[in-house]
Amino acid sequence: MVLERSDGRDCWKTRRTIINVGSIGTAYGSSLVRRGKTTMVCGVKGELANSRPENPGDGFLVVNLDLPPLCCPFFRPGPPSEQSQAISQFLNDIITSSGCVALSELSVKGQLVWCLFVDIICLEYEGNVIDAAVLAMLAALRNTKLPKVTVNNDSGEIEVSEVCQVLPVKSQPVTTTFVYQQEGGHVIVDPSFEEEYGAGGILSIALQEDGSLAKVHKPGGLQLPDSLLEQCITKARSLSKDMWQLLKTVEK
Repeated sequence: MVLERSDGRDCWKTRRTIINVGSIGTAYGSSLVRRGKTTMVCGVKGELANSRPENPGDGFLVVNLDLPPLCCPFFRPGPPSEQSQAISQFLNDIITSSGCVALSELSVKGQLVWCLFVDIICLEYEGNVIDAAVLAMLAALRNTKLPKVTVNNDSGEIEVSEVCQVLPVKSQPVTTTFVYQQEGGHVIVDPSFEEEYGAGGILSIALQEDGSLAKVHKPGGLQLPDSLLEQCITKARSLSKDMWQLLKTVEK
């Protein structure tokens, strides 16, 4: 049976993706990503801090995703939802496991390091927030420029220069999200809001640029048969190439 999606796409077709960077003047790096109607804005801010004794010279990088009520009636005011916390943890895991940013390169001098906060806010939620959030995070990090910091040898005071240096981004782990529909046994990529919440299971596959598996996120639902899982990984490798190319075309 051929699946008919409400927007006319076939099972393996993603929505159009648009990326812009540098729109937030108060951030060290920023991006806006639109996948279909799902819209994410990301800003990177930094603070100087002391490094941890167990990891001297290593900086900090913390990713947080906010799903406010303004983006979708499904969300309510108050503390972060379980969904936003789970996705935030997944994003932090991707950054850590992929080596996207080398924490040693966030060292300033002596015990001083940069602590970078990557804040992602959903402006409109029309399904598949994970893929859009990952692209927003990567684009904002690629756009990040940190002020050059020195320590005055005579006074010991920290001096922050107006000269900025581009943050080195070592890898770009891109995700592709699928949902499994129990009725008909269909697997579809880049689900809409309706498809996402009517699905029997959801799966996000994070890949490195060499095609290797970086991380898998499966928050629950039905287990995919091995044959369908292999199909998803193969398709993710194909679709990720387009996203890496798109990231490279966006000016830093």
